[in-house]
Amino acid sequence: MKWINMTVAYCTKKPLLLVIGVTVLVRIFYLSLQYPLWWDSQVYVAMGKYIFSHGQLGFWESFRPLVHPLLLGALWKMGLNPILVGKGLDVLFSTIAVYLVYKIAEKEFNPAVALVSSLIFSLTATFIIFTGLVLSDPLALMLGLGGIFLVLQKRSAVRVIAAGVLLGLSFMTRFPQGILFAAVLVAWAAERETVRTKIRTLFFFSGGFAIPVIPYLLFNQFRYGSAWEPFLSGSRIVTTATWLYGSGGSFYFVYFFLPNLIYCFSFYFLYLFFKEKQWKKTSRGLIFLLPALTIFYFMTVPRKEVRYLVSALPFLAMMSASALNILYCRLKQQTAPLLKPRALVIIGVILVLMPLPIYLHQEKTPDFQEDITTAMAQYSINGTILSSDPALLSLAPGNKVALLSGLEFAPEVYRRYQQDYELIYLNECDLVCFVEDTACLEQKKNFIGKVEAENNEIWRKEFIFKNKNIPCRYRMFMPK
Repeated sequence: MKWINMTVAYCTKKPLLLVIGVTVLVRIFYLSLQYPLWWDSQVYVAMGKYIFSHGQLGFWESFRPLVHPLLLGALWKMGLNPILVGKGLDVLFSTIAVYLVYKIAEKEFNPAVALVSSLIFSLTATFIIFTGLVLSDPLALMLGLGGIFLVLQKRSAVRVIAAGVLLGLSFMTRFPQGILFAAVLVAWAAERETVRTKIRTLFFFSGGFAIPVIPYLLFNQFRYGSAWEPFLSGSRIVTTATWLYGSGGSFYFVYFFLPNLIYCFSFYFLYLFFKEKQWKKTSRGLIFLLPALTIFYFMTVPRKEVRYLVSALPFLAMMSASALNILYCRLKQQTAPLLKPRALVIIGVILVLMPLPIYLHQEKTPDFQEDITTAMAQYSINGTILSSDPALLSLAPGNKVALLSGLEFAPEVYRRYQQDYELIYLNECDLVCFVEDTACLEQKKNFIGKVEAENNEIWRKEFIFKNKNIPCRYRMFMPK
């Protein structure tokens, strides 16, 4: 017991060590649950291979930002497993992001708020679930928070330019991170400074942001004939298949704030923010603007998912922690408070931990890795594979994989590779139709019928997703 007491005492003196330790341990535990990668994860790996194999392996999606695929592709080119190393990088990037939240809150508020906000952020299920998925979010968060950390420091030309570069890289990792750049522009433009000082600051900041962004726009112009093509494609995609996602103006309140009640304390922060006119302080106004603009943007997007708010979590956590700290101090000052300060701490801990068992439990989708590799070895599959699922790129790393890309593009992809494929891997649930869209359902039926008529089925499995009671048929075909 002595070593436990010594550890607790040391962590009390070194709260940042406690935060880092909790962050790493929670994510190592979550990694041990071995949840499968998401669709987007496999696409980023595929894009990385496409870049570093000069188009011989993997595939390309124009609406994806390039920093994350470049990183994964570089790992693959060095002979490393991009998925395995990517999982480790998820832990590293997430831990650095939590560290930056602590340092930002420590500077803007106080050490108590820094400790509480970083723990709230670290233990939020919406953030934890990105561990091991090899998605762009942890890297984008780390870069974005690094930029905001520099923004809040004493200004110099070097710091302002570096902040712009980091926010530019964050934007090039996950496009909605551009909101952070916009928020800083608004905050600095509203400052009570001379016009000359404002112009100088904004010039250096925008110049730093442009350093990674301008080459990307030039690349787009050369490759697609339009510098804005990825953004236009992305804006079209978020308007498709909207029935699969959340909707409505109250979505984020119902599905984020209510399940994560600890973040509802941020509303008390907002009350004090406007009552005390805290917006007059640039840094405090920025802490408000960052989540406000993020939430507003995603409320306007037709597709709504709770995970989209991950870029707002650090600042919502700071707001909530600040409100809790104020309430705690006020309760301590009262001789007979309605709620004891210690009770407020216990309630806060419960509210942070309560959502974790529910939201961290996800139904694992099958990957049929053994079945697929066995079939490929049995039938000597060495050529092109047509697949409805990008996971085949990881399961068949030496094969060229052409993605069917949903029902909208599947018939055309199938026609294009008519004489040049050795295997078709088809998950019928990847060909999504709205239940009342009879034209889409008929197109799906015709496409599957054509595949069945022109190929021999060599394998079939069915999996029922218990959460939604949806049966999915997984099949493999070879040409006749």
